[in-house]
Amino acid sequence: MLFIGLAFYRLKQLQVLYALPSSYTKTAVYWVKLALASAIAAAVAAELLFTAVISSLPGLVNVLTISLLIQTAAYVVAIRLHYYEQTRARNSSDLLLLYWLTTIIVSLVTLRTDLGAKYAPLVTHPAVRAARYTMLLSTIALFCAELWPRKLAEYVLAEDGDEDVVSASRFGVRAPVEDANIFSRLTFSWMSPLLKLGQRKQISEGDLWEIPSNIAPVNIAETFDTNWQYEIDHGTQRAPSLIRALWKTLGAPFALAGALKLIQDAIQFLQPVLLSLLLGFVSSHATDSPQPMSFGYFYAGSLLVLQGIQTLFLHQYFQLCMATGMKVKSSLTTAIFKKAMRLSNETRQEYTTGSISTLFSVDVERIGGVTDYAHIVWSGPLQIVLAIGLLYNTLGWSVFAGVAVMVVSIPLNGWITKRMRELQIGQMKNKDKRTTMIDEALSGVKVIKLYAWERLFLGKIQHVRESLELVSLSKYGQMVAWSSVSMAAVPFLVSFGTFLIYSVFDGVSHGPLTARLIFVSLALFNLLRFPLVMFPTMLSSVVNANVALGRIHKLLTSDELDLES
Repeated sequence: MLFIGLAFYRLKQLQVLYALPSSYTKTAVYWVKLALASAIAAAVAAELLFTAVISSLPGLVNVLTISLLIQTAAYVVAIRLHYYEQTRARNSSDLLLLYWLTTIIVSLVTLRTDLGAKYAPLVTHPAVRAARYTMLLSTIALFCAELWPRKLAEYVLAEDGDEDVVSASRFGVRAPVEDANIFSRLTFSWMSPLLKLGQRKQISEGDLWEIPSNIAPVNIAETFDTNWQYEIDHGTQRAPSLIRALWKTLGAPFALAGALKLIQDAIQFLQPVLLSLLLGFVSSHATDSPQPMSFGYFYAGSLLVLQGIQTLFLHQYFQLCMATGMKVKSSLTTAIFKKAMRLSNETRQEYTTGSISTLFSVDVERIGGVTDYAHIVWSGPLQIVLAIGLLYNTLGWSVFAGVAVMVVSIPLNGWITKRMRELQIGQMKNKDKRTTMIDEALSGVKVIKLYAWERLFLGKIQHVRESLELVSLSKYGQMVAWSSVSMAAVPFLVSFGTFLIYSVFDGVSHGPLTARLIFVSLALFNLLRFPLVMFPTMLSSVVNANVALGRIHKLLTSDELDLES
């Protein structure tokens, strides 16, 4: 039923687009798809007919009949969707790919379950078995056919009289990601041609594709300008909000990234649970009542599958967040530039060229950069609560010794990072000072030679290099060393303190300190370390970004020239 609803929604989207030339769409693959989809619908309809008419099984037949009726309707809708996807879209249908993949998995599980079903005569009947095997094989073939890449011309002209700008813009030199199917986007395999080219030669600008339309600065800036103008026009009802305009422009992909992050967090905390079950399975084989081997295969396989799924969700989350950051920068940079061209004479006295450049180089970068990890603001506390809860369930109150060590290490690492940043800024200033002195000496080398000032200038340059630059480099190296010591010592102290407290003062509430408790606890401590470090950092970044938003908001709402006068 879900697929039928989504399919009708997708059909409404496709029906407003014009059909592609038949020479590019109605290929052999197109007819194979329709034939396979029709074979699937016919096989399910035949099974429905046999189940409802020929068979005399009570009760269960009603459930099977309704189920097969819904499946038949879904396959008929799929045939129509295949037609429109092939003739009006450039890439494989994400909805159909996911539907056929789900159908394959469910069919395999159903066939395996039916072997031991209560109503085996119905399942093992030759007609039913032939229909189900036909459906399964046809579904696998159709799934592969839908994965088959489509070969379209680079340029396809719109039909005469077609004024659908959105439709016409779908054609031309496009980035492969726009025509990639869902599995290619999940695995980023659409980038493989570019990576292979990079192995053979140095990639130049001519080797790159056009920017995808969904992140093209001209499109994003136009959408943001419309939303911001709406905020300005309705300023009498409510104060114009820059955050609200940005959310209308970029909120949907950023919210999707948050959903992916939530799923990824849930999956990563399932892995220590499965690890505990796997270690319990291994330990059971040293006792008189070992667990079945199927349990071990299930735990190990689940760990592998979950790790793969987590990786897919995590990288899609980062891709969406970073794309949102680029869109934010494009939107705000364009808006600031347009506003700077329209500032009134009074406002220009307040905003100099340098102050506006600072908005470009500093404030916009702060706002765009915070989107990469902005979801840590809510995900961080969630991860901390889950990690501490699972740790408490594993080792009891002893885990708070390790948590205390981690909490104490946060300000220490923060001070080291702040000191390294200060030394790096000082080092860049010293480097600029030495470079300026060298440039001055080279530009005035004739005067220096005439008055024999070589030793004087050389002494000044050496003083900056040896007394300032090298000293800063030495201090920076010491901070790097302390940072490395902290990174190596904190995990050891966390685990050592936790296990020491548990062994000496507890050791009873959760049994002896076994490999199961140790490895599960270490895995949870590793998950706890990242949010404890990133959450305070992100709070500071969000505050800085909020200040930057206020500065940009002040510029965008300032007085401007009357263009009609």
